[in-house]
Amino acid sequence: MEPKRLYRSASDRMLLGVCGGIGEYLNVDSTIIRLLWAILVFWGGIGILAYLVAAVIIVPVLLVSGITYDEYMLGAENI
Repeated sequence: MEPKRLYRSASDRMLLGVCGGIGEYLNVDSTIIRLLWAILVFWGGIGILAYLVAAVIIVPVLLVSGITYDEYMLGAENI
């Protein structure tokens, strides 16, 4: 069995796909992740910095899979 990996989402994204990727990894609706992130933004501003750090550290799924965004959206490969 292949280990689960954390990627930025290509299909469930609003900005950079960080919350969508975390939601996919944890099998949680990405809206819940986005709400928690918004709370962190308003609670001292740590959410903005955390989002930017996560966007730099977490690899986009398309970069790893080697397919284009259009192929991913059309389901050309099961990721």
